[in-house]
Amino acid sequence: MQRRAAAIYFVLLLVVGVGAYAYIDVAEGTQQPELELEGTTLAEGDTTTIDGVEYTVSSLGVESGGGGGHGGGGGASPTATMAWTNDSAQFSAQLANNDTVSAANVAWEGQTGRSTAELDDGSTVQFNGSEYSVATNASAESLTLEQASGNGSESFGVGDTVQYQNNATVLTQVSEESATLAWGDQYRVSIPNESDVSSLTMRQEINTTQRLLADDDVYDQTVTINGTEYVTYRENDSNVPLNQYLPEPTTSTIEEGDTVQYQGNETTVANVTTEAATLEWGGTRTETVALQEGGNVTLAGGGQYFAHYPNQEEVVLAPQSQYENYAQWNNEVDYFHERINGLWGVAIIALIGAILLLGMALMPVRG
Repeated sequence: MQRRAAAIYFVLLLVVGVGAYAYIDVAEGTQQPELELEGTTLAEGDTTTIDGVEYTVSSLGVESGGGGGHGGGGGASPTATMAWTNDSAQFSAQLANNDTVSAANVAWEGQTGRSTAELDDGSTVQFNGSEYSVATNASAESLTLEQASGNGSESFGVGDTVQYQNNATVLTQVSEESATLAWGDQYRVSIPNESDVSSLTMRQEINTTQRLLADDDVYDQTVTINGTEYVTYRENDSNVPLNQYLPEPTTSTIEEGDTVQYQGNETTVANVTTEAATLEWGGTRTETVALQEGGNVTLAGGGQYFAHYPNQEEVVLAPQSQYENYAQWNNEVDYFHERINGLWGVAIIALIGAILLLGMALMPVRG
């Protein structure tokens, strides 16, 4: 009698557990809340124009280890990066008091101790003891020197050092027509220790070694005679004291508001303090913004948006006016998951109860 009752309850619990599991399967396939957003759906590489600005989804993927959120998956979170070009970006740099700056990087009106050379695209120059043809690429900001014999080539980017006519020059600018090389002495930045400072001084620091290497009329090294350093001319081996050979270092004063060329940019001396002078300029910069599930995004035009991932390959960029729908959907998803979790609890408890009941019913009876 007891075993018959146990069998009846076993079947009942089994039916309850299987029924709960079956309902979970049906509910997850047909009853999950759906979200409809009026926004822009984008995949990786797609572009869209919002408020007159063109944006590109530069990356879209899954970030492992994150919380995920709704639509993101349990242990992974979809993420994307959107990029655009800011044509009115603001940049700044500082020249600290007592620092040195290369003549290749800074130029101003009336400057001495700085030299430049223009290498025209398609021209031929001497490089490493051989003839090379010049090829410029403005979009890549690169200069390529191709050996005339076809045995090799070397490429340089803006800021790289190029040995040219016995000078260690710096590639400062590249256009489709030419490349600009610059070289010269360093300058020492000096700012007076005053309460109302408004200017800085650039004092030339002559590079003796570089100057001797660039001058074919003299030997590349000085000689010391009776404690005095001399420069020796190749033509007649005559010696001239080094301090007479070298020009007098120049000193230039630059005021707030003056224009200075710095690393190829036309900058303005915006502010001078006793610690540093601040240079400012405008230019073009690629800006990026990360798109997280449900995260707010302020775009370049000031518009407010948020992101939603319907799957791991797409992201929807929706205006903030749609966020109320998104929040309501989140609440519905939470409630749906609570019910599913409850059904899982019923299924698991019923299965465990059925197994325990069956096991106890089959235990041998003593006596």
